[in-house]
Amino acid sequence: MHVEVHEFEAVLALAEDLHFTRAAQRLRMNQAALSRKIDRLERRLGARLFERSTRSVTLTAAGEQLAARARTVLADIEDAIAATRLHGRHATGDLHLGFIGHVGAEVRNRSIELFSRHNPLVRLHLHSYDLRDLSSGVVSRATDLAFVWPPLPAPGIEQDVLYEEKRVVVLPSRHPYAERAAITPADIDCPVLDIVGADDNPVTRAWSDFWHLQPDRGVRRPVGAIVSTVDEWFQAVMRGVGIGTEVASAAVYYPWPGLAYVPLDEAPNSSVALAWRADSPQAMIDAFRAAAAQAVLDVRQSISAPTSAAAVYSSSE
Repeated sequence: MHVEVHEFEAVLALAEDLHFTRAAQRLRMNQAALSRKIDRLERRLGARLFERSTRSVTLTAAGEQLAARARTVLADIEDAIAATRLHGRHATGDLHLGFIGHVGAEVRNRSIELFSRHNPLVRLHLHSYDLRDLSSGVVSRATDLAFVWPPLPAPGIEQDVLYEEKRVVVLPSRHPYAERAAITPADIDCPVLDIVGADDNPVTRAWSDFWHLQPDRGVRRPVGAIVSTVDEWFQAVMRGVGIGTEVASAAVYYPWPGLAYVPLDEAPNSSVALAWRADSPQAMIDAFRAAAAQAVLDVRQSISAPTSAAAVYSSSE
């Protein structure tokens, strides 16, 4: 006695939706065909998996057990397919990966794990950068690819946007706006921060303006401090010399006493991207891109609802 993959898919879809029509739509089949499939499986197993009435569908104890098994089996199949695709790249050699601070931290760590597991012949070198090199070595060719926060409008650089994340305004916890439920760009009436070299580099200027909400209705906001590292940025905010925006999950990675994280409304989300040069060693780049795409799927739940993204996060002073 065995259960086919398509039967596991049917059981899991119906167990999650508890509605024949919706489950059938997910499976791209009609409702009657799904009903017959479940009926045949129940007869073959000798156990009722679902209780049906004219108004509802519920799982039986046997159905709950099989649905849990179906979820595990289907996840294992997806992992096997991803592993096969990664193995098929046959990448060898050295790969240099850059990043700044907490950029894409969960996805980055999972990507490194997957890539290293499935590409044992590649020597992966990790390089940490500060805000003076927003491409984390990609533009200068010091690295082959990097996790970055767009915008990064550098010529010759290609990017995979991996996911989006809400932004927050980072303030001193003593700031009068620190207790607000949300802030819009129009609310901000204090100096902001800027990145060193922005006046001489159009890529840095575009990046800094996005994260510091410049300009404000055509007029540039006053700048309270120019910084070159992530720690300098947070320290300047805590001192009260300027503010800026960050990814919502920064509250998890930088829960500094004296900082407040308030959701930003009426402004574009941030994103995390994988950036590389078009002339980089393509087999290794493609293998890492595949690992990153799988990593996003693996940690999607945590990056789409970070611990502190839904509400104001404020550390006690």
